[in-house]
Amino acid sequence: MGFKQFLRQINEWKNLLIVVLLPIILLPLPVHGQTSVAKCAYAVIIIGVFWVMEVMPIAVTSLIPIFIFPILGIMPSSEVCVNYANDTLMLFMGSLVVAAAVERWNLHKRIALRALTLVGPEPRWLMLGVMLPTWFLSMWMSNTATTAMMIPILNAILTQIREVKQKVHEDKRRDSYDETTCLQETHNGHIPQEHPKREVKVMLEMDNILEPGHPVTLLAESSSLQVPVEQERFKRVESDASINAADFTSRSMLTHPVENDRPITRENTAYENSAKCEDEKEYEQLAKTFALCTAYAANAGGIATLTGTPPNIILKGQADILYNEYNIPSAITFANWLVVGIPLSLIVFIATWIWLQIYALRKKCLCCVKSDDDYSAVKVHLRHEYHRLGPMSFAEKVVLCDFVMLALLWIMRNPVFMPGWGKLFPERYVQDSTAAIFMSVMLFVLPSDLPFLKKKAQRTDELTARHAYIPLLTWKYVNDKMAWGVLLLMGGGFALADGCSKSGLSLWLSDQLTIFADLPDWLTAALLAYITAAITNVTSNAATATLFLPIVGGLAIRLAVHPLYFMIPCAVAASFAFMLPVGTPPNAIVFSTGYLKVSDMMKAGFVINIISVGILCLALNSFIYPVFDLGNIPDAFLSNKTSGVTQVITGVNNTLSYNVTNAAS
Repeated sequence: MGFKQFLRQINEWKNLLIVVLLPIILLPLPVHGQTSVAKCAYAVIIIGVFWVMEVMPIAVTSLIPIFIFPILGIMPSSEVCVNYANDTLMLFMGSLVVAAAVERWNLHKRIALRALTLVGPEPRWLMLGVMLPTWFLSMWMSNTATTAMMIPILNAILTQIREVKQKVHEDKRRDSYDETTCLQETHNGHIPQEHPKREVKVMLEMDNILEPGHPVTLLAESSSLQVPVEQERFKRVESDASINAADFTSRSMLTHPVENDRPITRENTAYENSAKCEDEKEYEQLAKTFALCTAYAANAGGIATLTGTPPNIILKGQADILYNEYNIPSAITFANWLVVGIPLSLIVFIATWIWLQIYALRKKCLCCVKSDDDYSAVKVHLRHEYHRLGPMSFAEKVVLCDFVMLALLWIMRNPVFMPGWGKLFPERYVQDSTAAIFMSVMLFVLPSDLPFLKKKAQRTDELTARHAYIPLLTWKYVNDKMAWGVLLLMGGGFALADGCSKSGLSLWLSDQLTIFADLPDWLTAALLAYITAAITNVTSNAATATLFLPIVGGLAIRLAVHPLYFMIPCAVAASFAFMLPVGTPPNAIVFSTGYLKVSDMMKAGFVINIISVGILCLALNSFIYPVFDLGNIPDAFLSNKTSGVTQVITGVNNTLSYNVTNAAS
């Protein structure tokens, strides 16, 4: 066996080798450490490596805390399992069920096509038309489902754009033939009206056509195409030039070869090939940009709501865990996140749209530069596709009402400007998950059609043509569409964070990061955001948020900073994975279309990554700051730091005592 063959076999079996060897290599850590911190660090390193390297399915890796924490004596099994079905996960699950109903009845496609028919047919506006519905739908639906839905629409738009460019190219060739044919008729005085299977190409070579008597060379060569002479156009050309045939001294290559003159067919062919090549390059650039704009809009839209992307919901879950430790009500709700999330998402969306115009169209992105291409056929095609959907069905209307009602219940549970419906119940009895699960359950009850109210002539959907009672959703459909792996990943992350907190590992890590104490708070937040954005491009955004948020939350408390001041930028930055296909599912989906190479994504994504994190840092210190009152850290977070006493954090095995004292005293 050669060395290369040996390496090849190692590569094929690397996942199994990592799963077996890594726990053995790290075994001295819990054996010699004999503390809850060391044992929890052992578990976190193993789970983190498995997540990043994906040696087994991420969802399967997320189940490891259920057995490794009780075995190591960090937490009992009952406390670990609670994290896999907490309030935050039920909120996310409810939103996924509603999103499945929207997808089931094609309401998302109707919204997308309607948005596209409202914008102009030029590439910059079509790009906006693709991004707007993707951005909006990804606030409420899975980013993966939204992007996958937009890909067929994207392909149809690009097909129409290619046809437009081909038509423009053919028109230019035809115009070129007409003009040169007219010039030859000026020279000869007469050209037969019909030349079966022949075409005359003529090029007029001169320095200044307005100088009578200047030598003129006419080059002509026959081909197999027929081009009719347009007499009216010839008269206009002759009149505009104010010349006649007697003013010219000419020679034709058909009868008198001209020395040192190149055949016109080669020049014309080279020109046509060059123009065609330019059109093809422009089309390829547009195809790349349209693919990128779909993924980028999905990533930007997800940060607008708590349920839009896993890092946001992980932020809420981690914040709930942290606040519950100090017996403080959670500071993050669906309503107050909407207040900061939508403006931030909109700014990132606009910046992305502008950058992609520069990336794709170069100087043509300027509004003052007009294009010769007529893209009206694209808009006609989109209108046709929209009209093919027909009028809204009863099921679509019910799903839309359910969707709007859920959004209103989320917003009005605890709005900032007035008492919400949550005040009707005891404190902490109802949460955002209450509304999410209630409205999702209703989708399994409400009928998809009312046949007895429908006229016989009205078009019926094949799924509701019978008079039998058919609910809007069935469990089989939801089971197929539900992102169970994401739910397990989030549950594993919450269990991991809970274990880090109870073992004292979070406090130990925050002590190691006190090097940031000498930096201004805003600079520390910016550095953490850029570090998170860099890491999330090479690993799952949910895994990145899960690993980082407990650490930065503990670091903030250790530095007497509001924990959300560090946690929010890290959570949002985890969604800014614009550079590589592995960063987010939308990136992988658009990469699979074949329009993009990795280098294309890196060139376009690097710039928008830098811009997006910069916008996030500005937003954090402007309109996000007052909404969460980040300037005032709750007293409960400061009590353990300023009391000057020793805080004892006891693990399940009562082996760890962790001293927390005020270093300033």
